[in-house]
Amino acid sequence: MKKVFLVFLCVLAVGVPLFASGGAQASASKVIACFLPHKNNEWANDLAAALKKEVEAAGYEYGEYVADNDVQRQISQVEQAIQRKVAGLILDAIDPEALGPVVTSAKQAGIPLVLCHEGLNDPKDAVSSVIPDFKKGGQDKMAEAIKDMPNGGNIAFMYGPQGHPAQQLISSGYPLALKGVEDKYPVVFTAYGDWSDVSALDPVSSWLSSGKQIDAIISDNGGMAIGVLQAIEAAGKTGQIKVYGLDGVRREFEAIKEGRMSATIYTDVPAEAKNSVEQVVNAINKRPVQKEILLPMIVVNKSNVDQYLK
Repeated sequence: MKKVFLVFLCVLAVGVPLFASGGAQASASKVIACFLPHKNNEWANDLAAALKKEVEAAGYEYGEYVADNDVQRQISQVEQAIQRKVAGLILDAIDPEALGPVVTSAKQAGIPLVLCHEGLNDPKDAVSSVIPDFKKGGQDKMAEAIKDMPNGGNIAFMYGPQGHPAQQLISSGYPLALKGVEDKYPVVFTAYGDWSDVSALDPVSSWLSSGKQIDAIISDNGGMAIGVLQAIEAAGKTGQIKVYGLDGVRREFEAIKEGRMSATIYTDVPAEAKNSVEQVVNAINKRPVQKEILLPMIVVNKSNVDQYLK
């Protein structure tokens, strides 16, 4: 009994899912393992649900691995799935460099791996990459704020984790929209969060208590944008500061509908999941795959939010 308990603890430590039917090895041969950096916001949970739906619709078992933003844990999880000889892997990589070697290991083991949402610095060993156009999303978000403030205004940036690939891509789009008008939109505050609403609360609350004029807060994702809204509401400034996000989760759409938020950039989660599963299933069955799929991102504001609230 003690030995069984220790094995169970080791399984939990690396986040390996326990499959429902058959022996571990037999079951693994029908599993598509999906690796998520975290599930600490609405968007991440939406992606997990969409992947599960698509994997099961394709006739495979869904295996979920959540790394809680721990790079080494995610590496261990991928290694464990490779050892189990799962049918395929879908990876939302925490680190674009550190995950490279295990992607190579998957290729060497003959297990197709698709990159979903986050890419790698060198994705050659992945059979496909299904990635939103983050840079264009950041550019379009900033352009929306400029459109809403034609006479200029003080802006603040609530960035994602510093150095994170999505954070870098999204924020690299901001200067493209600001080119030539930077003087009209001085940046008065910046901070880095971890994509969650909680991580935005303290820095934004501090900004608001400083007495410095803020006309718009640009958030790298929807989770932190919700935290921005919470801080604004707590300070009694609802409707006085424009807020922009990126993800397109239901709470953002509701806030836009209610006039508490100006706009967000919609990341098409169902399309990400559908394309990722299609490519990995094609690879498993030796059918042609698309090496790269770059998904468009869509501006959602008051004019079109109703169609996303259905």
